[in-house]
Amino acid sequence: MDSLSHQRPSESTISENPEIRKYILELESAVRNYMPYEKSYRELDTKYLDVQEDLYAATIQNNEYKLQIKALENENSKLRQENITLRNTIESLEQAIAEPQMERTDNDAPTARELQQAQNKSSRSSSSSSSVESVNDAAENINYANSILVKNVPKKLMPQEDTKKAILALAKCMNLQVTEMDISNAIIKERKFYERLNMQPKKLILIVEFRNQKTKVDFLKHKEKLKTNTSFKDIEITDYVSEDIYNLYQYAKVLKSHGYNSVYWRNNCVYVKKTRSTNSQPILIESQNQVDVLKSLK
Repeated sequence: MDSLSHQRPSESTISENPEIRKYILELESAVRNYMPYEKSYRELDTKYLDVQEDLYAATIQNNEYKLQIKALENENSKLRQENITLRNTIESLEQAIAEPQMERTDNDAPTARELQQAQNKSSRSSSSSSSVESVNDAAENINYANSILVKNVPKKLMPQEDTKKAILALAKCMNLQVTEMDISNAIIKERKFYERLNMQPKKLILIVEFRNQKTKVDFLKHKEKLKTNTSFKDIEITDYVSEDIYNLYQYAKVLKSHGYNSVYWRNNCVYVKKTRSTNSQPILIESQNQVDVLKSLK
Protein backbone atom coordinates (compact mmCIF):
# COMPACT_ATOMS: atom_id res chain seq x y z
CA MET A 1 0.00 0.00 0.00
CA ASP A 2 2.83 2.38 0.93
CA SER A 3 4.70 1.65 -2.27
CA LEU A 4 1.60 2.35 -4.33
CA SER A 5 0.98 5.64 -2.56
CA HIS A 6 4.37 6.95 -3.81
CA GLN A 7 3.78 5.96 -7.41
CA ARG A 8 2.68 8.44 -10.07
CA PRO A 9 -1.12 8.21 -10.60
CA SER A 10 -2.19 6.47 -13.75
CA GLU A 11 -2.97 8.50 -16.86
CA SER A 12 -6.64 7.63 -16.58
CA THR A 13 -6.75 8.89 -13.04
CA ILE A 14 -5.04 12.12 -14.04
CA SER A 15 -7.38 12.57 -16.96
CA GLU A 16 -10.39 12.00 -14.78
CA ASN A 17 -9.11 14.46 -12.09
CA PRO A 18 -8.06 17.82 -13.49
CA GLU A 19 -7.00 19.03 -10.06
CA ILE A 20 -4.51 16.22 -9.77
CA ARG A 21 -3.15 16.95 -13.19
CA LYS A 22 -2.75 20.61 -12.32
CA TYR A 23 -0.98 19.76 -9.07
CA ILE A 24 1.41 17.40 -10.82
CA LEU A 25 2.27 20.00 -13.43
CA GLU A 26 3.01 22.52 -10.71
CA LEU A 27 5.28 20.04 -8.93
CA GLU A 28 7.16 19.24 -12.11
CA SER A 29 7.63 22.95 -12.80
CA ALA A 30 8.87 23.51 -9.26
CA VAL A 31 11.39 20.69 -9.63
CA ARG A 32 12.65 22.11 -12.90
CA ASN A 33 13.08 25.54 -11.29
CA TYR A 34 14.83 24.05 -8.23
CA MET A 35 17.54 22.24 -10.17
CA PRO A 36 19.60 25.36 -11.07
CA TYR A 37 19.42 26.56 -7.44
CA GLU A 38 20.57 23.19 -6.22
CA LYS A 39 23.50 23.32 -8.60
CA SER A 40 24.41 26.83 -7.42
CA TYR A 41 24.06 25.74 -3.82
CA ARG A 42 26.42 22.82 -4.33
CA GLU A 43 28.95 25.09 -6.00
CA LEU A 44 28.70 27.61 -3.17
CA ASP A 45 28.93 24.85 -0.61
CA THR A 46 32.10 23.58 -2.29
CA LYS A 47 33.57 27.10 -2.28
CA TYR A 48 32.61 27.50 1.38
CA LEU A 49 34.44 24.31 2.27
CA ASP A 50 37.46 25.55 0.31
CA VAL A 51 37.38 28.86 2.21
CA GLN A 52 37.10 26.99 5.50
CA GLU A 53 40.15 24.91 4.62
CA ASP A 54 42.08 28.05 3.62
CA LEU A 55 41.03 29.78 6.83
CA TYR A 56 42.11 26.78 8.88
CA ALA A 57 45.48 26.72 7.12
CA ALA A 58 45.85 30.48 7.69
CA THR A 59 44.99 30.02 11.37
CA ILE A 60 47.65 27.36 11.73
CA GLN A 61 50.19 29.56 9.96
CA ASN A 62 49.18 32.53 12.11
CA ASN A 63 49.73 30.47 15.26
CA GLU A 64 53.14 29.46 13.94
CA TYR A 65 53.98 33.12 13.33
CA LYS A 66 52.84 33.98 16.85
CA LEU A 67 55.10 31.28 18.27
CA GLN A 68 58.00 32.56 16.19
CA ILE A 69 57.34 36.15 17.32
CA LYS A 70 57.15 34.99 20.94
CA ALA A 71 60.44 33.13 20.56
CA LEU A 72 62.03 36.23 19.00
CA GLU A 73 60.69 38.42 21.81
CA ASN A 74 62.13 36.03 24.40
CA GLU A 75 65.45 35.98 22.57
CA ASN A 76 65.43 39.76 22.31
CA SER A 77 64.65 40.07 26.02
CA LYS A 78 67.45 37.64 26.78
CA LEU A 79 69.86 39.63 24.62
CA ARG A 80 68.82 42.87 26.32
CA GLN A 81 69.44 41.31 29.73
CA GLU A 82 72.80 39.97 28.59
CA ASN A 83 73.64 43.42 27.26
CA ILE A 84 72.76 45.00 30.61
CA THR A 85 74.81 42.38 32.43
CA LEU A 86 77.72 42.95 30.06
CA ARG A 87 77.56 46.72 30.55
CA ASN A 88 77.46 46.25 34.32
CA THR A 89 80.42 43.88 34.09
CA ILE A 90 82.36 46.39 32.01
CA GLU A 91 81.54 49.12 34.52
CA SER A 92 82.59 46.89 37.43
CA LEU A 93 85.83 45.90 35.71
CA GLU A 94 86.57 49.50 34.85
CA GLN A 95 85.90 50.56 38.42
CA ALA A 96 88.14 47.77 39.68
CA ILE A 97 90.93 48.81 37.34
CA ALA A 98 90.51 52.51 37.98
CA GLU A 99 90.35 52.28 41.75
CA PRO A 100 89.88 48.96 43.60
CA GLN A 101 87.24 48.87 46.29
CA MET A 102 88.88 48.63 49.69
CA GLU A 103 87.73 46.85 52.80
CA ARG A 104 87.20 49.19 55.73
CA THR A 105 86.73 48.01 59.29
CA ASP A 106 86.91 51.34 61.15
CA ASN A 107 85.30 54.75 60.76
CA ASP A 108 86.40 56.59 57.61
CA ALA A 109 87.51 59.62 59.58
CA PRO A 110 91.19 59.19 60.57
CA THR A 111 92.45 59.60 64.11
CA ALA A 112 94.97 62.23 65.11
CA ARG A 113 97.64 59.54 65.42
CA GLU A 114 96.89 58.28 61.92
CA LEU A 115 96.98 61.80 60.51
CA GLN A 116 100.39 62.42 62.03
CA GLN A 117 101.72 59.08 60.78
CA ALA A 118 100.38 59.81 57.30
CA GLN A 119 102.01 63.24 57.28
CA ASN A 120 105.34 61.81 58.38
CA LYS A 121 105.12 59.05 55.81
CA SER A 122 104.18 61.52 53.09
CA SER A 123 107.26 63.60 53.90
CA ARG A 124 109.51 60.56 53.79
CA SER A 125 107.95 59.36 50.54
CA SER A 126 108.45 62.69 48.80
CA SER A 127 112.19 62.59 49.54
CA SER A 128 112.63 58.91 48.77
CA SER A 129 113.78 57.97 45.29
CA SER A 130 112.28 54.50 45.71
CA SER A 131 108.74 55.81 46.09
CA VAL A 132 106.34 54.20 43.60
CA GLU A 133 103.71 56.50 42.07
CA SER A 134 101.55 56.23 39.04
CA VAL A 135 102.22 58.51 36.08
CA ASN A 136 99.08 60.54 36.70
CA ASP A 137 99.74 60.98 40.41
CA ALA A 138 103.31 62.08 39.78
CA ALA A 139 102.18 64.54 37.12
CA GLU A 140 99.58 66.07 39.40
CA ASN A 141 101.77 65.94 42.55
CA ILE A 142 98.90 64.54 44.55
CA ASN A 143 99.25 64.82 48.33
CA TYR A 144 97.64 61.57 49.41
CA ALA A 145 97.18 62.63 53.01
CA ASN A 146 94.82 65.43 51.93
CA SER A 147 93.08 63.64 49.06
CA ILE A 148 89.84 61.78 48.52
CA LEU A 149 88.33 59.81 45.68
CA VAL A 150 84.84 60.76 44.47
CA LYS A 151 83.24 57.99 42.41
CA ASN A 152 80.12 57.71 40.24
CA VAL A 153 79.91 61.41 39.44
CA PRO A 154 77.38 61.81 36.58
CA LYS A 155 78.76 63.85 33.70
CA LYS A 156 75.56 65.90 33.62
CA LEU A 157 76.34 67.20 37.11
CA MET A 158 79.66 68.57 35.91
CA PRO A 159 79.05 70.88 32.93
CA GLN A 160 82.20 71.71 30.97
CA GLU A 161 84.07 69.39 33.35
CA ASP A 162 84.16 72.05 36.06
CA THR A 163 85.47 69.69 38.74
CA LYS A 164 85.82 72.22 41.54
CA LYS A 165 82.27 73.42 41.00
CA ALA A 166 81.06 69.83 41.35
CA ILE A 167 82.97 69.41 44.64
CA LEU A 168 81.52 72.66 45.97
CA ALA A 169 78.03 71.37 45.11
CA LEU A 170 78.71 68.22 47.15
CA ALA A 171 80.01 70.31 50.05
CA LYS A 172 76.86 72.42 49.99
CA CYS A 173 74.71 69.28 50.10
CA MET A 174 76.66 68.14 53.19
CA ASN A 175 76.34 71.59 54.81
CA LEU A 176 80.11 72.09 54.79
CA GLN A 177 81.68 75.53 54.66
CA VAL A 178 84.05 74.95 51.75
CA THR A 179 85.27 77.47 49.20
CA GLU A 180 87.19 77.03 45.99
CA MET A 181 90.33 78.17 47.84
CA ASP A 182 90.06 75.06 50.04
CA ILE A 183 90.50 72.82 47.00
CA SER A 184 94.08 72.48 45.80
CA ASN A 185 93.24 70.27 42.88
CA ALA A 186 90.32 68.32 41.44
CA ILE A 187 91.05 66.20 38.39
CA ILE A 188 89.21 63.54 36.44
CA LYS A 189 90.88 60.18 36.88
CA GLU A 190 91.90 58.63 33.59
CA ARG A 191 89.65 55.78 32.50
CA LYS A 192 92.10 53.70 30.49
CA PHE A 193 89.65 50.83 30.27
CA TYR A 194 87.16 53.03 28.41
CA GLU A 195 89.89 54.66 26.35
CA ARG A 196 91.03 51.29 25.05
CA LEU A 197 87.45 50.52 23.97
CA ASN A 198 86.95 54.04 22.61
CA MET A 199 83.97 54.50 24.94
CA GLN A 200 82.72 57.50 26.89
CA PRO A 201 81.88 56.70 30.52
CA LYS A 202 78.57 58.01 31.82
CA LYS A 203 80.05 58.49 35.29
CA LEU A 204 83.40 59.92 36.28
CA ILE A 205 85.92 59.46 39.06
CA LEU A 206 87.46 62.57 40.59
CA ILE A 207 90.69 62.83 42.54
CA VAL A 208 90.30 65.76 44.93
CA GLU A 209 93.15 67.26 46.94
CA PHE A 210 92.33 69.72 49.70
CA ARG A 211 94.64 72.29 51.22
CA ASN A 212 94.22 70.80 54.67
CA GLN A 213 93.26 67.49 56.22
CA LYS A 214 90.32 68.96 58.12
CA THR A 215 88.36 69.49 54.91
CA LYS A 216 89.15 65.96 53.82
CA VAL A 217 88.01 64.57 57.18
CA ASP A 218 84.79 66.59 56.98
CA PHE A 219 84.00 65.11 53.57
CA LEU A 220 84.57 61.58 54.86
CA LYS A 221 82.53 62.18 58.02
CA HIS A 222 79.50 63.67 56.31
CA LYS A 223 79.42 61.72 53.04
CA GLU A 224 76.26 59.84 54.07
CA LYS A 225 74.30 63.08 53.75
CA LEU A 226 74.64 62.72 49.99
CA LYS A 227 72.27 59.74 50.12
CA THR A 228 69.39 62.10 50.89
CA ASN A 229 69.86 63.96 47.61
CA THR A 230 68.46 62.28 44.50
CA SER A 231 71.17 63.79 42.30
CA PHE A 232 74.04 62.70 44.56
CA LYS A 233 72.73 59.49 46.16
CA ASP A 234 74.92 57.19 44.01
CA ILE A 235 78.12 59.16 44.56
CA GLU A 236 80.75 57.47 46.74
CA ILE A 237 83.50 59.25 48.64
CA THR A 238 86.49 57.25 49.85
CA ASP A 239 89.98 57.92 51.09
CA TYR A 240 92.50 58.02 48.27
CA VAL A 241 95.25 55.43 48.01
CA SER A 242 98.17 54.87 45.66
CA GLU A 243 98.80 51.62 43.85
CA ASP A 244 101.78 50.58 46.00
CA ILE A 245 99.82 51.18 49.21
CA TYR A 246 96.90 49.18 47.87
CA ASN A 247 99.23 46.28 47.08
CA LEU A 248 100.72 46.52 50.58
CA TYR A 249 97.21 46.54 52.02
CA GLN A 250 96.33 43.38 50.12
CA TYR A 251 99.49 41.70 51.40
CA ALA A 252 98.83 42.80 54.98
CA LYS A 253 95.34 41.29 55.05
CA VAL A 254 96.96 37.95 55.81
CA LEU A 255 97.49 39.23 59.37
CA LYS A 256 93.78 38.72 60.07
CA SER A 257 94.38 34.98 59.86
CA HIS A 258 97.20 35.37 62.41
CA GLY A 259 95.12 36.80 65.22
CA TYR A 260 94.97 40.49 64.35
CA ASN A 261 91.53 42.03 64.50
CA SER A 262 91.59 44.41 61.55
CA VAL A 263 93.66 45.60 58.62
CA TYR A 264 92.71 48.85 56.91
CA TRP A 265 94.10 51.88 55.11
CA ARG A 266 93.78 55.63 55.65
CA ASN A 267 95.58 58.65 54.31
CA ASN A 268 97.57 56.45 51.95
CA CYS A 269 98.83 54.37 54.87
CA VAL A 270 98.13 50.79 55.92
CA TYR A 271 97.30 50.00 59.54
CA VAL A 272 96.70 46.90 61.61
CA LYS A 273 95.03 46.62 65.02
CA LYS A 274 95.39 43.75 67.46
CA THR A 275 91.92 44.11 69.00
CA ARG A 276 88.72 46.13 68.57
CA SER A 277 89.37 47.94 71.83
CA THR A 278 89.78 51.70 71.62
CA ASN A 279 92.92 51.24 73.70
CA SER A 280 94.48 49.18 70.92
CA GLN A 281 96.74 51.56 69.02
CA PRO A 282 96.96 51.08 65.24
CA ILE A 283 100.28 49.83 63.92
CA LEU A 284 101.55 51.57 60.80
CA ILE A 285 102.60 49.05 58.14
CA GLU A 286 105.37 50.29 55.86
CA SER A 287 106.61 47.15 54.12
CA GLN A 288 105.90 43.52 53.39
CA ASN A 289 108.86 42.57 55.58
CA GLN A 290 107.14 44.24 58.51
CA VAL A 291 104.04 42.15 57.80
CA ASP A 292 106.15 38.99 57.88
CA VAL A 293 107.63 40.03 61.23
CA LEU A 294 104.19 40.67 62.72
CA LYS A 295 103.03 37.25 61.54
CA SER A 296 105.86 35.58 63.42
CA LEU A 297 105.22 37.59 66.60
CA LYS A 298 101.54 36.80 66.97
